[in-house]
This record gives sequence, C-alpha cells and structure tokens, in this order.
Amino acid sequence: MLSDDQRNRSRTMMAWHDRATILFTTGIIIAAAAAVIGYRESLRSETILVAARPIMHGALIDAADLRPITLPTYRPAAVRGIGDPSHVIGHYARRDIAADELMRPSMIATQSPAQPAYAGGIVLQPGYVPFPLPRTTLGTLAAGDRVNIGFTARDGQPCGATVPPIGTPFACRLFNEMIVLEIADDVVYVALTPYQAQAAWSLAATDVMWWGERTGPLDSHMPLPIYLEASAIDWEYMVQPTPPMNAP
Repeated sequence: MLSDDQRNRSRTMMAWHDRATILFTTGIIIAAAAAVIGYRESLRSETILVAARPIMHGALIDAADLRPITLPTYRPAAVRGIGDPSHVIGHYARRDIAADELMRPSMIATQSPAQPAYAGGIVLQPGYVPFPLPRTTLGTLAAGDRVNIGFTARDGQPCGATVPPIGTPFACRLFNEMIVLEIADDVVYVALTPYQAQAAWSLAATDVMWWGERTGPLDSHMPLPIYLEASAIDWEYMVQPTPPMNAP
C-alpha cells in the first residue's frame, strides 16, 4: 500500500510529465509551422533589373539597356534594386554602369547631367574644356593630378610678350597646375578654359613640341609664361639647393 505522501508525489510527477509532454508537442508544432512558413516565404521571388550592356555616364537609358532577373524576395540589402522599368527607361545614367550591374535609384537621374564626367570620376566643371596632350614627358599620372605644361619651338614663336629672334630654339612654360581629367593610352586630357585651349590649338598648328611636368605649384617669382632659350640659362639658379625628395 502506498502512503498518502507517496500518492501525492506520484500525482505531482504525472502532472509535470503531462505538462512537459504538452510543451514539447506544442514546441514541435510551432517549429514545424515556422519551417513551413519559412520554406514558403523562401519560394517567393521578384523581378529586378540589371544592365544588359555597359551604359556610359550621362547616357539616355532605353529598354535594350536592361535585362530582368529573378531573385528571392527576402535577400540582403546589398542586392536590392529597381524592378519597375518605368523608373529607369527614359532616365539618365549618373555614372558608368557595368554590364550585369544591379540597377539602383542612386544610379539614375531624371535629367541629363549638365557636366560630363571622365573615367576617373573627375567632373569637367562649367567654363572648362578638355585638351589632349602627349603623355611622353609626363610619366606616371592619375586622374586628378596637376601638371605644368609647356612647349618648345624653333622658329621664333612668341612666348607671352617675348619674341625671340627668328630661328632661335627656346622653351616656354605656358600653364601651371592644370588638372588631369583622364589618361587614355598615350594621351592625357587636361582641363583648360576655352581661351587657353584655343591658344594651345593655335600653337599646335605651328608644330611646336609639347612637354609637361607632374609637380606642385611653381615658385611665386616665376610668373607665366616663362620664356627660356639655351643661351640664357642662369647656371647659378640651376645649382641652388632644393628640398630633398622623400624616400620611397
């Protein structure tokens, strides 16, 4: 015979057992339901747009520039994009867009960019035009660098107010700190004002040879333009000490 105390402990254990069974069963049901819901949600997808081909900065986008792809609805923010073609077609590219790149609102402009941009990301500011120069004497460059530009001539071209004797070869530093817009193979594009560019083109028509310097601002006592012929070189100035170059 069981005592009353033993019977009470037995009933208590059975009650806890029943509760544990109910909780366990409920947990299994909830987990199964969540798995089913998660699986069904994972099957949901949506159509978004990618670039079907490279699109240049400022280009008007049309349907041929776009290609739809299907991605799961629930995905990282990094792969979210535009799904409605009306938000892209007839609009303009804010930057260069690579083929297969996801179309995002930050890439799209409703109006044509007023200022062209170059591959390095440099924007040509209003009041400036690009001017091409040979890269030969400029060495290693990157977009955004600043260069000094000059030319050599042999037939008495004027360098500012100075008119050297006919047939006297000379060098003339013409521009200081022109910003590099882009480097394309052996050509460097720099930003000039329209008048500066016209002056440079007029000199180019006389078959001068262009040269450049990748450097900082020149000394204040060297105004532009700077005319120098070989016989007028100041050798004392040539041997003046200069600040040491930084070690690599």
